Amino acid sequence: SQGLIVTFALLGFGPYSFFLPGPICMALRAWLFWSRRPANLAGRFRPRQLWIVMSRGATAFGSKLAYSAMQQFDYIVLGLAAAANIVGIYTFAFRLAAVPVRVIASNLQAVLFPALARLRGQAERQDRASLDAAEMLASLVAPLCMLQAAISGPALALLFGDKWSHA
Repeated sequence: SQGLIVTFALLGFGPYSFFLPGPICMALRAWLFWSRRPANLAGRFRPRQLWIVMSRGATAFGSKLAYSAMQQFDYIVLGLAAAANIVGIYTFAFRLAAVPVRVIASNLQAVLFPALARLRGQAERQDRASLDAAEMLASLVAPLCMLQAAISGPALALLFGDKWSHA
């Protein structure tokens, strides 16, 4: 994927260099998996099963779409209201600030989701586990964020000079 991004950029594809490798790699992966283990679908199609899969998949798809829109909405509003250089500074600063939260939260999510799935039907235990996990996350991330706030100014000045001082 990274190699394709560089190749497309060198070939002059511009911003499409970042988009095109995704579908290409997914298609290549699907072909590879299908060629290694083809599925025999003859006589197995049932419209009722298709309806169940599509209805459950629509909920997951809608959830992912809403989450992606929520993550990009601040950039869209900022892009409509501010100049391009302000958007670049904001994006850099925001991504830098979000690193500790994202790293720890994504690892916590990978552990917490299966645990909460096992507690299905036990709403009180799910609530307690969620609150405990949120409390633990806050106690881990808050000191990291304070440390990051203290050292980010001098670190950016050391690494980039005055170029990113507004971030």
